[in-house]
Order: sequence, then C-alpha cells, then structure tokens
Amino acid sequence: MLFIFLSVISEDEKDVVNHIFSKMNVKMYHISFDILRSHIEAEEAVAQTFIKIIEHIEKISALPSPQREAYCVIILKNETINIVRQRAKTEISSLYLAN
Repeated sequence: MLFIFLSVISEDEKDVVNHIFSKMNVKMYHISFDILRSHIEAEEAVAQTFIKIIEHIEKISALPSPQREAYCVIILKNETINIVRQRAKTEISSLYLAN
C-alpha cells in the first residue's frame, strides 16, 4: 500500500518523506516503544504514521522544519494511542470470552 501512496506524490514530496524518515524514524520508534513496550506494535505505529504523513504530505511539506517534526510526532502519538485502545478492546473481549 505504501508504494501506491508513493507513486502519486511528486518527487519533491518524496524527498520530504525521505528526509523525515531518515531524520526521525529511530526517534519515532523509541517514542512509540516507550509507550507500547512491544517491538512489533512500535513498528506498526511508525508504519501507520508514515502512511498518514504521505496522505497529508502537501500540508506537512508546507510547514517549517521544526513544526514539521512536531506535527509528525503528534501523528505518531495518536497512532500509538490507537494501538493502546485496540489492545484494551482485545483484552476486554478475551476476558468476556474466557468467562
């Protein structure tokens, strides 16, 4: 799916995505891992974040660099919270099924 998104954005926008990825990928992973305490879920949060970044690249590329980084971290935190919520729903469902 990521390739589909990348095929419809301009070369300048691809450069912005690559810059964000190279600069923030590891930092984003650590932020998400600190919350989730799961390597797989942290990687999923980062992947979902980059999908959102690509979906909104026009808006993100218009931002100055410091604001761009903060915006991307906010997206990451929202994606991480979504995973926490999904995890909680799954745990509740499994409790009901066990009883």
